Amino acid sequence: MAHPHRWALAFLGFWVRWLLVMFSDRDECSWTSEDLIAEGFGRNTLPKVLHSLLDAGILSRQLRGASRTIYRLRLASEGAA
Repeated sequence: MAHPHRWALAFLGFWVRWLLVMFSDRDECSWTSEDLIAEGFGRNTLPKVLHSLLDAGILSRQLRGASRTIYRLRLASEGAA
């Protein structure tokens, strides 16, 4: 029988990997969806993940040009040093 929390560990691992890929060197990411898909994130799940994080206030989004979206990680409180 599988460990009852195995799915939770897999889910957490996905989020950690996703955050490390998108925000490895700064709190802003300008990767395209195609860039993230090339890194191994699913074409069907990626929009759901992004929308969930935007809705939760973990990410903010800014459109730049016709095809570039900038995502900013918002884990620190506003005005924090």
